[in-house]
Amino acid sequence: MKRILPIALAVMLALAVVAPAHAAVPVTAAELAATDVVVVDGASARDDELTRLKAAANDFAARGYPTKFVLVPPQAAGDDLNAEAARLRKELGVTLGGLEKIDVVLLLAPRAYGISADAFDSEIADAFAAERENVERDRVTGTVNVVDRLA
Repeated sequence: MKRILPIALAVMLALAVVAPAHAAVPVTAAELAATDVVVVDGASARDDELTRLKAAANDFAARGYPTKFVLVPPQAAGDDLNAEAARLRKELGVTLGGLEKIDVVLLLAPRAYGISADAFDSEIADAFAAERENVERDRVTGTVNVVDRLA
């Protein structure tokens, strides 16, 4: 028994050092409050994608459905992007006066996404299911279509 404890501690320490840690998406609510589209360090986005996302965010805001887009790097795809989107949306609500003034926060990683929206989970799932092909073909068009279905 005395020998098992040090071995167990050594194994746990080795796992803690070797296991990759997934950090939270490194964007703050304050950064997101300042703009509708944020590109996190390490994420890639073409100029045309940014232009289309900004235009979509402006359109949704004009229709009374404020939306924020965050492009995150590939390594973030292992994180719980839905939880990160929910965290940002909640913090934005507090940042902007204590009310949930942002209807959608959508995080985009290559072949992964996270969303927090003023909608039922089933509505979000249905919207993504209906736009699955578009999301896979063009992440910007597909995700904008998803938000449009929720608006």
